[in-house]
Amino acid sequence: MTTDSETSPSAVITSFVEAAKKDFPETELAKLDAHADAIAATTTHHDAARATMCAAWAVITTDEDTPRFGIWHSFVETGHVIGASLSHNAEENLAETAVAVAVKLGAQIDWSEIPWEDLLTKMIALDNEPAPADAADAGIKEETDSSPETAIS
Repeated sequence: MTTDSETSPSAVITSFVEAAKKDFPETELAKLDAHADAIAATTTHHDAARATMCAAWAVITTDEDTPRFGIWHSFVETGHVIGASLSHNAEENLAETAVAVAVKLGAQIDWSEIPWEDLLTKMIALDNEPAPADAADAGIKEETDSSPETAIS
């Protein structure tokens, strides 16, 4: 159930899904479709946290200790990644960036090795949490904790 202060479905998840529908292979689209009902029931309450999860996922998935690091580095160099101030459009852009990272990885490795569906299910599950009062409650860690893993744990 949504209130006046929230919208359904989540704008971040909607951007993720729309980008995935454009670029994911058929095998992955079937997995995406399996989440349609859960996606429709999401709200915008946790979209800032979802955007953070997308950014962290992209960084972790292309960690510099893996041969995939060049993919994330190319996104940073081209300005595809938006800065820390997250407007609604920036939040949606981070979701699209996560999909773009998955697509680039899919061109190099088997899609079964790309944990995009885990990211999606974690974003959906946020609606089972209380709405965040501030950034700290949204799962966004203070600057002293620079580990991207904490943003999606």
